[in-house]
Amino acid sequence: MQKEIVNKTRLWINERFENQNIWIEFDDQETKSTYRYPHDKLINEFREKAPKEFFEGNWKNLRYHNWPTIPIEQGKFPFVRPFLSKYTVL
Repeated sequence: MQKEIVNKTRLWINERFENQNIWIEFDDQETKSTYRYPHDKLINEFREKAPKEFFEGNWKNLRYHNWPTIPIEQGKFPFVRPFLSKYTVL
């Protein structure tokens, strides 16, 4: 299956994108870095490390989450920055 790159303006997970070999690319205004990450791998990180996110907020109602900035490592989702660091576009 060929990888599809979807451009977004922020960090994003969406139920519609699951199991489609979609990679999300976005420019983070805070770090001035561009990231291109495998959507399903990030969803799996959330399912493993923050499963309650799939039962509340936007996911519960709209089936997606997005963040205007990358969550800090000392915050609610400390696994996101280390995950994204592997997917920096040079």
